[in-house]
Amino acid sequence: MNKTKQFIKDKFLAIFITLLLVEQFSLIVHVPIPFVHQGLNTLFLVILLVFFVYYLLVLLRRREVSKLLLIILPIFFIPIFSGIQANTTFGQPFILGFLAERLKYYVIAALFIVHALENGWITIDFLQKILLRLSVGYFIIAAIIYLFVDPHWFIHTNFVAISPHKGVKFNINQFFILFLFFYALCQILYKNKMIYLLLMAGIILYLIVFIKGRSLMFSVFLATIIFSFRKLNLRFFLSFLSLSIIGVALLVAILFIVAPGIVEMNLQLFTSALNVFLGGEVTDGSAASRITQSQTAWIGVREHFLLGNGTVSSRWEGDRGEGYEHFYPSDIGWLGVLYLYGIIGFIVLMLPFFLGFIYRNKCKVHDNSVLYYTLQVTFLYVFIHQMFAGFAVKKYGTIIFIFALLYYYRYAFSVDKNSIKNAL
Repeated sequence: MNKTKQFIKDKFLAIFITLLLVEQFSLIVHVPIPFVHQGLNTLFLVILLVFFVYYLLVLLRRREVSKLLLIILPIFFIPIFSGIQANTTFGQPFILGFLAERLKYYVIAALFIVHALENGWITIDFLQKILLRLSVGYFIIAAIIYLFVDPHWFIHTNFVAISPHKGVKFNINQFFILFLFFYALCQILYKNKMIYLLLMAGIILYLIVFIKGRSLMFSVFLATIIFSFRKLNLRFFLSFLSLSIIGVALLVAILFIVAPGIVEMNLQLFTSALNVFLGGEVTDGSAASRITQSQTAWIGVREHFLLGNGTVSSRWEGDRGEGYEHFYPSDIGWLGVLYLYGIIGFIVLMLPFFLGFIYRNKCKVHDNSVLYYTLQVTFLYVFIHQMFAGFAVKKYGTIIFIFALLYYYRYAFSVDKNSIKNAL
């Protein structure tokens, strides 16, 4: 009977955490199935708010203070100040600005995950299985969609985006596919399982053929190089780097023979980006748009440096003024964060990165802990990519989830033997 109860409990927790991750990482936000995302999103926000009240009561009863709570508590005020600032700057009703930032409250999931690990509701191995199954399953589904589904079928939905250079492409979140890539990297670096090179090659091919994301691929490359350099000595690092370059070059050469148009498109995109960086003529509409948006953002940053301009809801039909017709702060990385939340909000949202990088020197984890190192390199990738992309605007759940697990490792495997319960 006890085994049956444990089995049911484990299955329930696995399904619950999987669905929580699906919402926290916005995996189905663009899927054209009516009310599924909206329903799950509302349900989990309510559940997390109820859990937050329970969590506070537990801390009060134990007379404890959670360091993790102190870290994420300032984030709770961002939707409030964002609503106030958007009302002051543009005249938008406060409630619309507040609701536009409601996903920031998914930071409560960080408390839930750490609390669940601390109290034995789940184990780190249990969570690792969920992450890997979700990553593998998501990669397979994404590959099937790109290979066999015509994006033009969804041309009038948010499931696809239209780009003059990339054509019609699906709006599919790539986080768990990249998590799988970094997991394969760590299996090679820490366990010498070279078979995972095939998985890495498959994901690289997927990124080149289907995604064609310049900042994404650059961030993946840079995070891989930095992390590998930290793990390997100079000799082995240079060997690894040389083999990696040869492998990617071979992969691109084969792809050029099979589908030369795809390679030429990627080269054109990267050449255009490099040309912009060097101050040359801007021929790429996407790059030109980001330059224009950056110029608009700088005006707002200078005018509201401390608290930002706030988030304007897509439901508001008021006039934001000239130059804001096609202005999306999430497209311009750190500058967009400064524009929306000001320097105070920027510091609050970047604090987990600062602490996360410190924690890596505070843990005593065995080299076989592939998940821990996968989290480290994934966190590094997110840090690099969010300089150019809108992680801190639209995908902060991604940042805080990885940080929560690094936080858990910091205090569960601390070099100074501190208990996670005494994390202050």
